[in-house]
Amino acid sequence: MVVTLPKETIVKQVKLNVQNLDEMTEFYTKMIGLVLLKKEDNRAFLGAQGTSEAIVILEELVDPIVNDKTTGLYHTAFLLPTRKDLGNSLLWLLQNNIEIGAADHGYSEAIYLSDPEGNGIEIYRDKPMTEWDIRADGEIIGVTEELDGDAVVGAADGKWLGMAPGSRIGHVHLQVADLEETEKFYEQLGFS
Repeated sequence: MVVTLPKETIVKQVKLNVQNLDEMTEFYTKMIGLVLLKKEDNRAFLGAQGTSEAIVILEELVDPIVNDKTTGLYHTAFLLPTRKDLGNSLLWLLQNNIEIGAADHGYSEAIYLSDPEGNGIEIYRDKPMTEWDIRADGEIIGVTEELDGDAVVGAADGKWLGMAPGSRIGHVHLQVADLEETEKFYEQLGFS
């Protein structure tokens, strides 16, 4: 019997295995804007501004095996509450000479970058649902177009204080070795 997950199901936290805990903690706090909530042993717990709930845990592994050609994380996506927050993040990353990519997906506006160990990061905001292309059967049509960076920056107030209160993990994207096998696995867990 397959059980479908409730629509309210969200990703609350992501744990990343890292090689250099200090360097990664500094990047995620200084560049991404997460707050270090606590650090113990070989782990750092990070959250958005104004919260005590960790949304990212960094765990340093001794002699980790790194293999880019296996199933695993493609990127972690941080969902920001407003376009102003996205604009402030974009300005901050540009001011700090961080290499980024960007896209407008029709339903969202996104910035893409990598952390010092090559983990993908997306920072995005959802557009109002009234702007989404939702078909009669409920399918949401996405696109990949150039981000109107000037408009996003124009929404900023220039007061970047870190990952805005109310920010959370929006989603994670995985890279997989066998799409059909992986799809069956997640369907058995209740994903559609």
